[in-house]
Amino acid sequence: MLKLPELPLAAPEAIVWADRTWAIRFAESGLRIADPYGILVTFDGTRPVDIEGLDDEQ
Repeated sequence: MLKLPELPLAAPEAIVWADRTWAIRFAESGLRIADPYGILVTFDGTRPVDIEGLDDEQ
C-alpha cells in the first residue's frame, strides 16, 4: 500500500463554474504559498490543472 504524507490543508470550500471546471479553496494551510488567504486547486474533471496561492492581488 502506498503511504502518502498528510498535507497541511484545512477548511476546504468547493467552487463550480458553468464550463464544468471546479476548484477547492483551502482557507487554512501550513504551506508558505497559502499565506495569507489560502490556496486554490483547480480541476478539469478529476484532473488537477492548477494550484495557486491567494494573496491581496486576487
